[in-house]
Amino acid sequence: MTSRELGYVPRVLVASAGGAADRKAGWLAVALRRAGMEVVGAHRATDLAALAQTAVREEADLIALTFSCGTHLSFCRRLRAELIRAGARDLPILAGGELAPEDGPLLAELGVRRTFGADATLGEVQRMVEWMVEPKAWAIAIAPVLPGVQERA
Repeated sequence: MTSRELGYVPRVLVASAGGAADRKAGWLAVALRRAGMEVVGAHRATDLAALAQTAVREEADLIALTFSCGTHLSFCRRLRAELIRAGARDLPILAGGELAPEDGPLLAELGVRRTFGADATLGEVQRMVEWMVEPKAWAIAIAPVLPGVQERA
């Protein structure tokens, strides 16, 4: 069952590292909206502290990032530090674009749960987002039958 079949609409914060990745982030934001997801922000991430704070304030389920050059490791390292400062240590990251396959383990250490290449289809990225929010969707779906569990407002 997908999160939408469970009645849960994923909240995704989309950001780019700049350059050609801006176009990819725009494409991603439109594609996720068309897929029925809520995009709570889509912009160039020039201030990573502000990006982390926006993710917390908007109760994002994940941050989707796009990259067009080799900045993904330092960017994700700095973003993870800002997420920790903002109280969102476990907020997952989806990263895509021009990523070196050998960087996968390093990105995983930085909280990147899934990656997609520049040639990924909308369906592939949508399934990644669904996979990433599925545990939360299940938890919310069964919340009414579990004592002490509250749904998100």
